[in-house]
Amino acid sequence: MEDLEKFTQSFYGYGNINSDIWFIGHEEGSKQNSINELDARVKTWKKLGKKTLCDCREFHLELKMGNEDPFTKGKRQATWSKYIEILKEIKNLSIYDVNSKKKYLQYKFARNDSDHALIELFPIPCSNLPSWNYSELAEEISYFDSKENYRNHIVEFRLKKIIDLIDEHKPKIIIFNGVGMGKYETLIFWEKIINDKFNEITHGKNRYFFKNKKDVNFFIIPKLIHTSNEIIYNVGKQANQLIKQKTPETFVPRVL
Repeated sequence: MEDLEKFTQSFYGYGNINSDIWFIGHEEGSKQNSINELDARVKTWKKLGKKTLCDCREFHLELKMGNEDPFTKGKRQATWSKYIEILKEIKNLSIYDVNSKKKYLQYKFARNDSDHALIELFPIPCSNLPSWNYSELAEEISYFDSKENYRNHIVEFRLKKIIDLIDEHKPKIIIFNGVGMGKYETLIFWEKIINDKFNEITHGKNRYFFKNKKDVNFFIIPKLIHTSNEIIYNVGKQANQLIKQKTPETFVPRVL
């Protein structure tokens, strides 16, 4: 159980912590959603050196718990596919068809030497926001008795760590995934990270949020896996402009 607690404190996701582009989400998804998978994740993290961020391909090929197909077959993963679409716009990537997107996912996405990072606020994978299949572990770690207690116990530590990582590495672009709702609202956490409110940018029926703080450009895209191509395009192009300059300029969204 000591290794599991260290995992919850020290593992934050995948990719390159020194990169200019970070995606920050609520928690990683899970196919198995089981204690067996969680145990395998902790063992994989230990084997790869107990790093703050692991190489995404190496991690899942070692894990072998159902998330390796994107790296062995280029199989689409809903959230990661949206991230790649945003990266395409920010970095002007030559990804024009299904095959080129598969190759990018298999060999370049969230690698240790990539130009981006994937970070999760909460470290334990779940199949959806309400799910929590780890209550049996409460015999050893009391706050695992419910998802609410688990979240309440670790959230302030994790928020502080993410803030410290931002201050240390100073990425140029941070894109938060989702705003949540009800007791799973995440907007309040993103506001704590920036210690401020976001500006809402509306375009027709769609919206996203933006704030520049201390030369870091923060975005929030609500409901990323359901969001329109228009929002992905506009966020990507705005980030593309900002990453090339020190002082943010006014961005005019484009209608697709």
